[in-house]
Order: sequence, then structure tokens, then C-alpha cells
Amino acid sequence: LAEFAAISGVGSRKLLQYGDKFLSEVHGFRSEQGLPIAAAETERVTPPLSNRDDFALAETLVTTLALLQKGYGVAEISRQRGLKTNTILSHVVELIEQGQPIALETLVEIGRQEKIREAIAKVGAASLTVIRNHLGEEYSYDEIKLVRADWHRLQA
Repeated sequence: LAEFAAISGVGSRKLLQYGDKFLSEVHGFRSEQGLPIAAAETERVTPPLSNRDDFALAETLVTTLALLQKGYGVAEISRQRGLKTNTILSHVVELIEQGQPIALETLVEIGRQEKIREAIAKVGAASLTVIRNHLGEEYSYDEIKLVRADWHRLQA
């Protein structure tokens, strides 16, 4: 994974999306060709200095995704990982925008999602404040961020 991360153009997003697939293909090819796979090739290694930040970001996103998929909410993940709630929320937003499998309805009720999407359709997605002012104070910025991330993903 470190070598994959060192390739020009591979940042945290591509490392997260394609890293394991890339390694699987390389190992499959080596196996088909009768080439050995060294033990070191199957272990996670420390990435080169230039890509450590991207690698660390990808690792923390994967950890957050795994906990989400186990059914934990943002606040619980924050407590478990010892990270600020806003940090975990930013992970979830990025994961949603990347199209990772996250059950948004476990984070924001479907009816509330619909209202937020309607607001985005009316006032645009550029400003959280404008969306919230349109919806009213009973909607949190966190809910709006999550639904807006899904809206961005669908627009891409």
C-alpha cells in the first residue's frame, strides 16, 4: 500500500478506494504466473515520508467507515477513537462524497433528509447557513452537512 500511495496522483481518496483492489490484482497476477509473494508484500508498511499524511488520512477514514458499518453513530465513534465529533463528522462527509457504503438513514431520518434536499433544491448547496435559515433551527448543521454530502455525491 505504501508503494501504491507513492505513485504520483494517488492521494488519500484513491488509496482508500483502490488500494486493496490494486494489491489484490497484483497478488492474483503473481499467483497466476507462479511468482512468490513475499510476506512483506502482504503486510501494511509505513508509507514514504511524502505520502504519510495521505496514508494516515486514508487509514483514519477506513477506521471510521468500519465503525459506521458496525452501527455506531458519530458521537460514539468520537468517544471510542478519542477524536472530536467534528473530526468524525468530516470523515463521514468525505466517505459519503466518495460513495462509500454508509446508511445515511441511520444518521439522518429519511423525512428530514427529504426536507433538507428540498431546501437544497430551492436555495442551492453552497451555503450551510442559507440552507439552515430556510429550514429553521430544528435542523442541525451536522444533518445538513451529511445530506448535502450525499447530494454532492449524486450530482457527481
